[in-house]
Amino acid sequence: MQRRIISVIFGLLLPVSVSFADIASDIGAQLPASGIVANAQTAGLTIEQIMQQVAAVDTALLEAVVTAAIEAGMDPAAVVAAAEAAGGDRAAMEIAAILGGADPSAVTAATAAGNPQGQGQGLGIAPGQTGRPVSPPPFGSNGGGGGGGNPSPS
Repeated sequence: MQRRIISVIFGLLLPVSVSFADIASDIGAQLPASGIVANAQTAGLTIEQIMQQVAAVDTALLEAVVTAAIEAGMDPAAVVAAAEAAGGDRAAMEIAAILGGADPSAVTAATAAGNPQGQGQGLGIAPGQTGRPVSPPPFGSNGGGGGGGNPSPS
């Protein structure tokens, strides 16, 4: 009878002890990053909490966890932002996210394009040209690099 009571108590306490497993113990058990992320999701941790706990143990693991989180279907922008907030290098986290399958435009800053000097005012010559107006050199001034400045006889 005593054995039965002990086994019932043990059976009831086992799920409680498993639910208190944390990321540090997963890292100590040398689980792969995908296992760490899966366990953290099962425990109901947010991506910010996951990254903070990983960084508390070893910031070098952040890249692997970023890749695993992207592969697990988490929002790429939120994953990279959380990893950066936890102490990871932004560029390294972006690369890890891209390697995990994230769209580069979702995790990197947009690059600048266009001519800032034109402020959207066209030259009136062709569509899309902006900037300061360009006036061609006068005929016979050797400007433009050809012709020698003399009119052709034809």
